Amino acid sequence: MFVKGFSVQETLVGSFDHGDDLLLSLKQLCKERDISAGRIEVIGSVEEAKIKYFYKKRKMFDGVFYRKSMEIVSCIGTITTHEGEPFIHCHISLADHEGVLYGGHLAEGTRLYSSEFNIAVYEYSGKTLERHHDAESNLLLLK
Repeated sequence: MFVKGFSVQETLVGSFDHGDDLLLSLKQLCKERDISAGRIEVIGSVEEAKIKYFYKKRKMFDGVFYRKSMEIVSCIGTITTHEGEPFIHCHISLADHEGVLYGGHLAEGTRLYSSEFNIAVYEYSGKTLERHHDAESNLLLLK
C-alpha cells in the first residue's frame, strides 16, 4: 500500500482554448506553474478524442481515436511526476449525441471544443508524488 497526506495549497479554475489538446494543455499548465502534485477535474466538449486502454494480458496500452463531437461527462485524475516531469493521469468519460458513453485513459489527440477545469494544487514541501515503473504490471505506479 502507498499513502501520503497532502493539503490543498490553492485551487485553479479556468478554461483552455478551442482546438487545444487537453492532455498537452494540462502538462503545459503544470510546467508553467511548477505543479508536481494535485487533482484534476475537467468538463466541456471535444471535437475529437483519443482514449487509451490498458490490456493486462499484453501489459500495454492501445488507443482508439474518435473523430466526432462529444460531451466530456467527466474527466478526473492526478498530477504527479515521472523522471522530473509532470505526469498527468486522467480517466475521461465522453458521451455522443445519442448518449453512447466512451471512456478510458485520456491520451494526446483529444481536441477541445470547450472546457472548464478545476485543479487542486497540493502543498508538497518536502513531499513528492513520483511514479516509478513497475516491472510486473509494466505500469508507472505511485511509490
